[in-house]
Amino acid sequence: MNGKIIRDETLWIAGNKFVNAESLFFQGFQPDVIVDFGDDKDPGRKRPLIVPGFIDLQINGYFGHDFADTHNLEAGLTEVAKGLLQYGVTSFLPTVVTSLPETYANVLPIIASQRGPKKGQAEILGAHCEGPFLNPAKKELIM
Repeated sequence: MNGKIIRDETLWIAGNKFVNAESLFFQGFQPDVIVDFGDDKDPGRKRPLIVPGFIDLQINGYFGHDFADTHNLEAGLTEVAKGLLQYGVTSFLPTVVTSLPETYANVLPIIASQRGPKKGQAEILGAHCEGPFLNPAKKELIM
């Protein structure tokens, strides 16, 4: 759509992608979803709003889950990925807060195993790592 404002049109969605209704209509194509934007003759009418999803680049945990904790991390990632959709977040980077090196060694493979699109969930794109990339001479500031 390239940022086009759609008015007085009908939008067809097939396979989670916008499709060109004009070229497919006469072929008998049936979309999965049809969104009717109506026309401008009724300016008070509420119309649907379709916008890109949010991408959360740093989320340390949510819904009681901490991504730096291996205890039930897979289940926690799934619960967070499902829960974020209600807020318009369609993908995210679970963040591992500044931790000991062994924490990264334990949690990053689990996060990596959960990457990719899953039905009904925000997509895990990778991981955001905070530390342990600290200047050893200034470590007292974070301890």
